[in-house]
Amino acid sequence: MEKPEFKSSFVYRYPPSKLMPSLKPEELYRDLKNSVPEKLALYIHIPFCKSNCIYCHYFKIVNPRKPEIQEYLAALKKEIDFYSEIFAKTEIESVFFGGGTPTILDANDLGGLLGHCIQKFRIKNSAEISFEASPETLSEEKLRKLAEAGFNRISLGVQSFDDEINAFSSRKHSKKQVLDSFNWARSAGFENINLDLLYGLPKQTMETWRNSLDSVMGLDPESVTVAELQVMDSASVSKIDKNFLPGRKDRIEMYYYAIEKLVETGLKQTFPYQFVKGGKEFRFLENYWENGEFIGIGASSLSFVAGWDYNNAFPLENYLKLMKEHGLSASTGKKLSKKETAIREIVLGLKLAGVNRTQNGVNMGSIENKYDINFTENFGRVLEGLKKRGLMEEENGIIFLSRKGLSQYDEIAKEFFSKEVKENLF
Repeated sequence: MEKPEFKSSFVYRYPPSKLMPSLKPEELYRDLKNSVPEKLALYIHIPFCKSNCIYCHYFKIVNPRKPEIQEYLAALKKEIDFYSEIFAKTEIESVFFGGGTPTILDANDLGGLLGHCIQKFRIKNSAEISFEASPETLSEEKLRKLAEAGFNRISLGVQSFDDEINAFSSRKHSKKQVLDSFNWARSAGFENINLDLLYGLPKQTMETWRNSLDSVMGLDPESVTVAELQVMDSASVSKIDKNFLPGRKDRIEMYYYAIEKLVETGLKQTFPYQFVKGGKEFRFLENYWENGEFIGIGASSLSFVAGWDYNNAFPLENYLKLMKEHGLSASTGKKLSKKETAIREIVLGLKLAGVNRTQNGVNMGSIENKYDINFTENFGRVLEGLKKRGLMEEENGIIFLSRKGLSQYDEIAKEFFSKEVKENLF
């Protein structure tokens, strides 16, 4: 198995989005009321951006107008109200504001949205409350206000410390703005700062990649995300001269160099692309990859709760229309069968992997007991093939990615998809 040259796809759910049908809201609503969990994670989507990065293929709105923002915030609060009535007794262990660029909102709007969540949900005092940010949208005062509002973790979208590389990708920040933002966040009291890096960017070389990692380590953040650029048809990067992009061999070298250097500094590789200091694990994603339940608020948001895997409507006008009509904007998804949920837990659980992570992978016995299936009958041939190719290992009933397999996670995960899904997807 080789990593594709281009057009890889990130595996984050099962069945894949492409195969999800339209849903009947009344069936979902019935099951939500009848299957209230003890704990949940909460995701809130802010789809607004200042620019259209050439590699972004997600739903977004560039340079939104103020009335558009305010209408969307009102709809978010209405959706929060809807779910908080159903899950009034459920404890919220982590809250994550993602995007888009949540910090395109001013501090009062973003802090007010968090305040509404705190007012409506049972959020634990020790909850992780995180937000994504782009450096050019931040100021010292803004970060201070967000810390005062209750946020305690920030993820800075750095991508590269090379200004030319970022400019080519339509990123609007400079290295100086990254450094200022990091220092302002520290001064505001943030003790959990993540820096996002991308490898495989246009014009990126091994030298610029090393320089970016050196800059990261000089700042000493609590965690670092090292993600590979995904070249998708819907992103403008797919139309540029491929000679601007690092080839497969170079991308592999960048990835394993990052593992070596970040682990050397004492960070733990918790997922194939995430490195953290002990005690600073990204709890929202730990819950996600462990097949934990979560609610997504906002246009295009994903939820997994009460046995349902579903998406909210998008674009914005569709989301707002459903919110006005029903107070719930779920539009596509399904209640998963026992077999589908088992496969979901396997393909997501494989992301619990790292060269120095102490608890890796998926417990085959647990899957068998929980879902009443025979692991060997259903997945034995796939597993043996991956082991023979050196991509997976097995120890004491636990299967996990090998060091070689870490760079090919998405392709490996798809091997566990059902025959029917593979036929319809590929």
